[in-house]
Amino acid sequence: MRRYLFLSLVSLSTVIYSEQYSNPSHIEQFKKTGICESCDLSGDYFHSTEKSGAITLNNSNLIRSSLNISGNRQFSSFNRIMAVEFSLGTADFSYSNFSFANLTNARMSHSNFTSSDFSGANLSGASFSGAILYNAKITQEQLKSLSSICNAILPNGEIGSCT
Repeated sequence: MRRYLFLSLVSLSTVIYSEQYSNPSHIEQFKKTGICESCDLSGDYFHSTEKSGAITLNNSNLIRSSLNISGNRQFSSFNRIMAVEFSLGTADFSYSNFSFANLTNARMSHSNFTSSDFSGANLSGASFSGAILYNAKITQEQLKSLSSICNAILPNGEIGSCT
């Protein structure tokens, strides 16, 4: 009886666990090309992609993912991503597109977002502490919805408050 109960619990936990994580073929595609549109990369951690420069993840699911890549990623596109509780590494994402992205509770700290577009993005609870948002297309309402802008360079060039 105990053995049956144990096997049942293991089977159930495997099903639950597997439903929370990304599609392996999408992971490989992104790692090789840096491009993966409408992909499921949820719950995964990426150290790198073989492609340098801009990355494209439009319409992708990045819920509870961590994209811990660095370097020059200018002109990247994250249009309409679902990225609740997402963590983005420290890189240069200047001129990147985050329009209509759901970045609720995302950690976007210490990256460069100069002249990036956040039009229509949900930034509620996101942290941009230490980030560079100079000339970014982001509204005052979006800025007020952030959990932190401590030491961030704001679109107008001012330094964000740590209170």
